[in-house]
Amino acid sequence: SAAWVQYTAYNRTDSSPLGLQSAAWVLGTVFAGELFCRILAGPSRFLSGASWKLNLMDLICVLISVTELTLVIVQVFGTNVSAGINLRLVRLARVFRLVRVFRLLRSIRALRLLVTSLQSATKSLLWTIMLLMSFLYLWGVIITQAVATYLIDHKDTTDDQASKDLAIYWGDIPKSIFTLYMSVSGGINWHDVVSPLSGLDLDWLWVLIVVTFIAFTQLAVLNVVTGVFCQIALDSAQAERDFAMEEQIESDRVTQGELRKLFDTIDEDASGELDLEEFEKGLQKEEVQAFFTSIGIPMNDAWKLFKLMDEDESKVVCPEEFVQSCLKHRGVSKTLDVEVVKYQVKKVFRLLHEMRRESRHRHEATSSTLRVIKETLRKWSMDESSIQVPPRPRPSGNSRMQSSVLSDALPDISGAVDLQCVEVRLADTLIGATLQEYLQQQEFSLADSVVVVADSEYSRGSSVVQDTTDSEE
Repeated sequence: SAAWVQYTAYNRTDSSPLGLQSAAWVLGTVFAGELFCRILAGPSRFLSGASWKLNLMDLICVLISVTELTLVIVQVFGTNVSAGINLRLVRLARVFRLVRVFRLLRSIRALRLLVTSLQSATKSLLWTIMLLMSFLYLWGVIITQAVATYLIDHKDTTDDQASKDLAIYWGDIPKSIFTLYMSVSGGINWHDVVSPLSGLDLDWLWVLIVVTFIAFTQLAVLNVVTGVFCQIALDSAQAERDFAMEEQIESDRVTQGELRKLFDTIDEDASGELDLEEFEKGLQKEEVQAFFTSIGIPMNDAWKLFKLMDEDESKVVCPEEFVQSCLKHRGVSKTLDVEVVKYQVKKVFRLLHEMRRESRHRHEATSSTLRVIKETLRKWSMDESSIQVPPRPRPSGNSRMQSSVLSDALPDISGAVDLQCVEVRLADTLIGATLQEYLQQQEFSLADSVVVVADSEYSRGSSVVQDTTDSEE
């Protein structure tokens, strides 16, 4: 259409060259065939779907092309003058086909955002025009009345240049409105239209009225309108983001439906769960591989993918785990490797947490045991008479050696960190058997503890433990 308009305007002729005419016929036939196929694919969706407006526009464009082709054939095989006139009208109407360019707006987000903003601002634009026309009309009536009174009173001097300028710019209400609009929009220098008003009575008043109108319109009205349009553009951009979010949500919903169908395809026994063997077998199917490749999930390691899907480590994957895992891991193939590393790190942290919890429980048990041992040793120390301490032998070589061993052994108990070491050291001393017997009478066993730290002090003349410290490590 644009090529035909350029050709006719440049060559001053109404006829089209054979090349342009042939191209128009071919393109018209292709568009008509494409539209016919879309109608056959779904008539109800074509007229009531989400793109019914664009479909209606395509239908009008194709009808114009078919009508033009029919009139051309009639004109070629006949000499009807009315057919030639109708052909001119159809050729003018086929310029309407240029609106098909708006289809590009659906694929270019920036253009779509601008058009959406303009559509949203259309209502505000109409009200703005009405407001501006009201101001123009009000000021135009006031100035026109003054100019008309002056021209009526000075009929004899209408041939001078000032009167001619008044008649040109302010001769009637439409001229006054147009002059004021040009003064505001920059179509004319407002000084040129104000100068003729200097010949009127109270000329300063009419000049002040015009200047006030220009200042009020440019500084107040137009700035307010600009702010309103900016706010509308921001709202449209937000609506565009909301629309994009809705599209993403709808796309995810469609993908979830396809993933559930894919799960049913892999789940041959219809058990509602997938194990590793069944999953590996399903990945051998071409349609499954094609779908995973289309969403960006590599098929090089089925075990890794299955472990990522099996988040609860139940060794089976349910439909919900399958769908959510595929949605999370779709995209670039490197994402899967990152997820594998994340899975391994989570597993390590889980093991560390279990070890820490076990260590805490062991520490609590040890602390409880230490408190019991400390209390028992304190009671044993206070109840000194209940323990049969062997009399201290007379100084001799062997007795001095045993006393030395006893003195060295008891203080070393505090340095023992293992229960067996404590028992061995107590057994090596002269009070070992007595202490063990006393603890057994109290229904307490040293074997119930894991870590024992005790301080003992051997006082000269008696084998009695005086005190124990509060250290627990």
